Amino acid sequence: MTGTNRTITSKTPFEHRRRAVTAAFAVVALVAATCAPSRWGVETIAGWCFFSTAVVMTAVGALGRLWAGIFIAGRKSTHLVTCGPYSLCRNPLYFFSAVAAVGVSFSTSTFSFPLALCAIFALYYPALIAIEERRLHARHGKAFEEYRRSTPAFWPRLSNYQEPVTYEFPPRVMRKNIVDAVCFWLLLGAGHILAEFHSEGLLPAIWKVW
Repeated sequence: MTGTNRTITSKTPFEHRRRAVTAAFAVVALVAATCAPSRWGVETIAGWCFFSTAVVMTAVGALGRLWAGIFIAGRKSTHLVTCGPYSLCRNPLYFFSAVAAVGVSFSTSTFSFPLALCAIFALYYPALIAIEERRLHARHGKAFEEYRRSTPAFWPRLSNYQEPVTYEFPPRVMRKNIVDAVCFWLLLGAGHILAEFHSEGLLPAIWKVW
Protein backbone atom coordinates (compact mmCIF):
# COMPACT_ATOMS: atom_id res chain seq x y z
CA MET A 1 0.00 0.00 0.00
CA THR A 2 1.41 3.37 -0.99
CA GLY A 3 1.55 6.37 1.35
CA THR A 4 -1.31 8.02 -0.53
CA ASN A 5 -3.55 4.95 -0.28
CA ARG A 6 -2.71 4.53 3.39
CA THR A 7 -3.82 8.12 3.99
CA ILE A 8 -7.06 7.58 2.09
CA THR A 9 -7.94 4.34 3.88
CA SER A 10 -7.12 5.55 7.40
CA LYS A 11 -9.66 7.42 9.50
CA THR A 12 -9.61 11.21 9.35
CA PRO A 13 -9.60 13.51 12.42
CA PHE A 14 -13.22 14.37 11.55
CA GLU A 15 -14.20 10.70 11.89
CA HIS A 16 -12.24 10.25 15.12
CA ARG A 17 -14.15 13.17 16.64
CA ARG A 18 -17.53 11.90 15.46
CA ARG A 19 -18.56 10.30 18.76
CA ALA A 20 -17.52 13.37 20.75
CA VAL A 21 -19.46 15.66 18.40
CA THR A 22 -22.53 13.40 18.59
CA ALA A 23 -22.34 13.36 22.40
CA ALA A 24 -22.06 17.16 22.47
CA PHE A 25 -25.16 17.51 20.26
CA ALA A 26 -27.03 15.08 22.54
CA VAL A 27 -26.17 17.10 25.65
CA VAL A 28 -27.24 20.37 23.99
CA ALA A 29 -30.50 18.75 22.84
CA LEU A 30 -31.18 17.41 26.35
CA VAL A 31 -30.63 20.83 27.93
CA ALA A 32 -32.84 22.49 25.31
CA ALA A 33 -35.61 19.91 25.77
CA THR A 34 -35.45 20.41 29.54
CA CYS A 35 -35.91 24.19 29.25
CA ALA A 36 -38.15 24.48 26.18
CA PRO A 37 -41.60 22.86 26.46
CA SER A 38 -44.00 22.34 23.60
CA ARG A 39 -46.65 24.93 22.76
CA TRP A 40 -48.83 22.10 21.47
CA GLY A 41 -49.09 20.32 24.81
CA VAL A 42 -48.93 16.60 25.49
CA GLU A 43 -52.49 15.62 26.42
CA THR A 44 -53.91 17.01 23.16
CA ILE A 45 -54.66 15.58 19.72
CA ALA A 46 -51.48 17.21 18.43
CA GLY A 47 -49.51 15.74 21.33
CA TRP A 48 -50.74 12.23 20.60
CA CYS A 49 -49.95 12.67 16.90
CA PHE A 50 -46.41 13.73 17.78
CA PHE A 51 -45.96 10.75 20.08
CA SER A 52 -47.40 8.28 17.55
CA THR A 53 -45.03 9.63 14.90
CA ALA A 54 -42.16 9.30 17.36
CA VAL A 55 -42.97 5.65 18.11
CA VAL A 56 -43.33 4.64 14.45
CA MET A 57 -40.17 6.43 13.29
CA THR A 58 -38.10 5.17 16.22
CA ALA A 59 -39.27 1.60 15.57
CA VAL A 60 -38.48 1.79 11.85
CA GLY A 61 -35.11 3.44 12.48
CA ALA A 62 -34.03 1.09 15.28
CA LEU A 63 -35.02 -2.06 13.37
CA GLY A 64 -33.44 -0.69 10.20
CA ARG A 65 -30.17 -0.06 12.03
CA LEU A 66 -30.28 -3.61 13.37
CA TRP A 67 -30.84 -4.95 9.85
CA ALA A 68 -28.10 -2.84 8.24
CA GLY A 69 -25.67 -3.58 11.07
CA ILE A 70 -26.06 -7.32 10.56
CA PHE A 71 -25.26 -7.06 6.85
CA ILE A 72 -22.15 -4.91 7.30
CA ALA A 73 -20.86 -6.77 10.38
CA GLY A 74 -17.19 -7.67 10.08
CA ARG A 75 -17.15 -6.77 6.38
CA LYS A 76 -16.82 -2.98 6.39
CA SER A 77 -13.04 -2.98 5.97
CA THR A 78 -12.72 -5.95 3.62
CA HIS A 79 -15.86 -6.30 1.47
CA LEU A 80 -18.11 -4.09 -0.61
CA VAL A 81 -21.55 -5.04 0.70
CA THR A 82 -24.24 -4.43 -1.92
CA CYS A 83 -27.11 -6.70 -0.85
CA GLY A 84 -29.95 -6.44 1.65
CA PRO A 85 -30.33 -2.87 2.96
CA TYR A 86 -27.18 -1.91 1.03
CA SER A 87 -28.99 -2.62 -2.24
CA LEU A 88 -31.54 0.08 -1.34
CA CYS A 89 -29.00 2.81 -0.65
CA ARG A 90 -25.27 3.06 -0.02
CA ASN A 91 -25.60 4.32 3.55
CA PRO A 92 -28.54 2.54 5.19
CA LEU A 93 -27.00 2.79 8.67
CA TYR A 94 -26.98 6.58 8.40
CA PHE A 95 -30.46 6.66 6.87
CA PHE A 96 -32.02 4.54 9.60
CA SER A 97 -30.05 6.36 12.31
CA ALA A 98 -31.51 9.63 11.04
CA VAL A 99 -35.03 8.17 10.99
CA ALA A 100 -34.68 6.91 14.57
CA ALA A 101 -33.12 10.14 15.85
CA VAL A 102 -35.79 12.32 14.25
CA GLY A 103 -38.38 9.94 15.69
CA VAL A 104 -36.93 10.42 19.16
CA SER A 105 -37.00 14.20 18.68
CA PHE A 106 -40.74 14.05 17.91
CA SER A 107 -41.27 12.74 21.46
CA THR A 108 -40.80 16.37 22.59
CA SER A 109 -44.18 17.13 20.95
CA THR A 110 -42.63 19.85 18.80
CA PHE A 111 -41.67 20.49 15.20
CA SER A 112 -38.70 22.61 16.27
CA PHE A 113 -36.49 19.79 17.56
CA PRO A 114 -37.03 17.48 14.54
CA LEU A 115 -36.38 20.35 12.11
CA ALA A 116 -33.21 21.35 13.97
CA LEU A 117 -32.02 17.75 13.91
CA CYS A 118 -32.72 17.45 10.17
CA ALA A 119 -30.66 20.61 9.58
CA ILE A 120 -27.76 19.18 11.59
CA PHE A 121 -27.89 15.92 9.65
CA ALA A 122 -28.00 17.83 6.35
CA LEU A 123 -24.74 19.56 7.30
CA TYR A 124 -23.06 16.60 8.98
CA TYR A 125 -23.82 13.48 6.95
CA PRO A 126 -22.73 14.62 3.45
CA ALA A 127 -19.18 15.36 4.64
CA LEU A 128 -18.95 12.06 6.50
CA ILE A 129 -20.35 10.09 3.56
CA ALA A 130 -17.91 11.76 1.14
CA ILE A 131 -14.94 10.78 3.33
CA GLU A 132 -16.08 7.18 3.68
CA GLU A 133 -16.85 6.82 -0.02
CA ARG A 134 -13.39 8.03 -0.99
CA ARG A 135 -12.06 5.21 1.16
CA LEU A 136 -14.38 2.67 -0.47
CA HIS A 137 -13.32 3.85 -3.91
CA ALA A 138 -9.66 3.47 -2.97
CA ARG A 139 -10.30 -0.08 -1.77
CA HIS A 140 -12.71 -1.39 -4.38
CA GLY A 141 -12.14 0.76 -7.50
CA LYS A 142 -14.45 -0.06 -10.42
CA ALA A 143 -16.71 -2.27 -8.31
CA PHE A 144 -17.54 0.71 -6.12
CA GLU A 145 -18.00 2.99 -9.16
CA GLU A 146 -20.61 0.59 -10.55
CA TYR A 147 -22.31 0.36 -7.17
CA ARG A 148 -22.37 4.15 -6.86
CA ARG A 149 -23.93 4.52 -10.32
CA SER A 150 -26.75 2.07 -9.58
CA THR A 151 -27.52 2.80 -5.92
CA PRO A 152 -28.59 6.07 -4.25
CA ALA A 153 -26.35 7.49 -1.55
CA PHE A 154 -28.95 8.09 1.16
CA TRP A 155 -32.62 7.81 0.17
CA PRO A 156 -33.62 4.15 -0.40
CA ARG A 157 -34.79 3.00 -3.82
CA LEU A 158 -37.13 0.08 -3.15
CA SER A 159 -36.98 -1.23 -6.72
CA ASN A 160 -33.27 -1.96 -6.22
CA TYR A 161 -33.80 -4.49 -3.45
CA GLN A 162 -31.79 -7.71 -3.61
CA GLU A 163 -31.06 -10.23 -0.88
CA PRO A 164 -29.08 -13.47 -0.62
CA VAL A 165 -30.67 -16.81 0.25
CA THR A 166 -28.45 -17.10 3.34
CA TYR A 167 -26.19 -14.70 5.21
CA GLU A 168 -23.72 -15.23 8.05
CA PHE A 169 -22.89 -12.74 10.78
CA PRO A 170 -21.17 -12.88 14.20
CA PRO A 171 -23.60 -13.16 17.16
CA ARG A 172 -21.80 -10.35 19.01
CA VAL A 173 -22.97 -7.97 16.28
CA MET A 174 -26.58 -8.86 17.01
CA ARG A 175 -26.00 -8.16 20.71
CA LYS A 176 -24.40 -4.78 19.96
CA ASN A 177 -27.15 -3.76 17.58
CA ILE A 178 -29.85 -4.77 20.06
CA VAL A 179 -28.19 -2.54 22.66
CA ASP A 180 -28.18 0.32 20.12
CA ALA A 181 -31.89 -0.24 19.44
CA VAL A 182 -32.69 -0.25 23.16
CA CYS A 183 -30.81 3.06 23.55
CA PHE A 184 -33.09 4.71 20.98
CA TRP A 185 -36.15 3.49 22.88
CA LEU A 186 -34.72 4.78 26.16
CA LEU A 187 -34.17 8.17 24.54
CA LEU A 188 -37.73 8.11 23.21
CA GLY A 189 -39.00 7.43 26.72
CA ALA A 190 -36.82 10.19 28.17
CA GLY A 191 -38.12 12.71 25.63
CA HIS A 192 -41.72 11.82 26.41
CA ILE A 193 -41.11 11.99 30.17
CA LEU A 194 -39.63 15.48 29.78
CA ALA A 195 -42.70 16.54 27.80
CA GLU A 196 -44.99 15.12 30.51
CA PHE A 197 -43.01 16.87 33.24
CA HIS A 198 -43.37 20.15 31.37
CA SER A 199 -47.13 19.64 31.06
CA GLU A 200 -47.30 19.19 34.85
CA GLY A 201 -45.16 22.27 35.50
CA LEU A 202 -42.34 20.24 37.06
CA LEU A 203 -39.59 21.67 34.84
CA PRO A 204 -38.55 25.26 34.08
CA ALA A 205 -40.09 26.76 30.95
CA ILE A 206 -37.68 29.41 29.69
CA TRP A 207 -39.41 29.57 26.32
CA LYS A 208 -42.04 27.53 24.53
CA VAL A 209 -41.40 26.12 21.06
CA TRP A 210 -43.66 24.94 18.27
